[in-house]
Amino acid sequence: MFKKSYQIRDVETVLSADSIVYKIKNGELYSVNNKPIKVSEHVFSYSTKNGDVFFQKENLSNLIRMSLTHLSTINVEGTFSLRGAFFVGNKQIYILGKSEGKKVVYVLDINSLKIHSKIDYDCFPFISTSKGCICKIKSGLQYVDTSLQQAFWSYSFPEGEKVAGNIFLYEGVLVVPSMGEQAPDSKDYLYGINVESGELLWKRDGSFQYYQLVKSSGLLYGFAHGLYEVTDIESGEKLVNKKLTDDLWVSQHMNSIGDGGLYFVGGTHTNMGMFISKFGKINTETHEIEFIQKLDVAEGIKADPPIYHKGKLYIKDSLDTLHVYERE
Repeated sequence: MFKKSYQIRDVETVLSADSIVYKIKNGELYSVNNKPIKVSEHVFSYSTKNGDVFFQKENLSNLIRMSLTHLSTINVEGTFSLRGAFFVGNKQIYILGKSEGKKVVYVLDINSLKIHSKIDYDCFPFISTSKGCICKIKSGLQYVDTSLQQAFWSYSFPEGEKVAGNIFLYEGVLVVPSMGEQAPDSKDYLYGINVESGELLWKRDGSFQYYQLVKSSGLLYGFAHGLYEVTDIESGEKLVNKKLTDDLWVSQHMNSIGDGGLYFVGGTHTNMGMFISKFGKINTETHEIEFIQKLDVAEGIKADPPIYHKGKLYIKDSLDTLHVYERE
């Protein structure tokens, strides 16, 4: 179980990397290890990667990288849109921007942040390997080199299907959820694709769109509407598929992995129809619910997915209050 440690009001967004980083509505940016420390003011947008935070003072302006360890900064002059699209790869950093009034993707060196090149905005990466990047395209996916100039392969989904949910890369297998047709007749699929060749390794239907990956085991965990599922990435096989509860409402994307468990935020309804927000943990070894407890908010107030970081849970509610819980 967890106890309430403290809360912070007027929080706009929360991200996690080596540290918890959050921005409040007046633009102040904070980093949290043991306690919140203000790292910048008047921030328009930001992103995190490992021990760095990337931010802009305003849209279509310079990009700033700050080390959260030393608070040293590198400023890159340009017309960038970090909120539009931003990705840190293995060797390069990719950011949407404008050049001569047109949308472009800027490719920056990951160490110096010097602009390596710029290309037309038609393929933006979101997964990186040692030799290239995975991009979403209209028909499906494309694997391209780090400069985004050469395509190794493209994978097209059947007509009517599109990527939907979280995509993962593990030990050379690209796991891609998709959705076909329109509601209420929509169907969910899960693909396993060889990242080197683009070859389809396996496909199954009746899957979640949102999973959480445990890298040490190569297993995907999903939990929604009481149904709990564990999938092996290598084979696509469901190793666990069970009902854990009948009265708890949890959406697919409201989960995160941390400390031997799948943490979730959801809730139940009272007899009067009011929603009561709750959070809890599924033990990923026993595959049973370890605890469920009420979130410290009034009835009807909902919350974002939980973030587990160094023994604490960070949960932002729909009234922009960040609740910080620690183990009892």
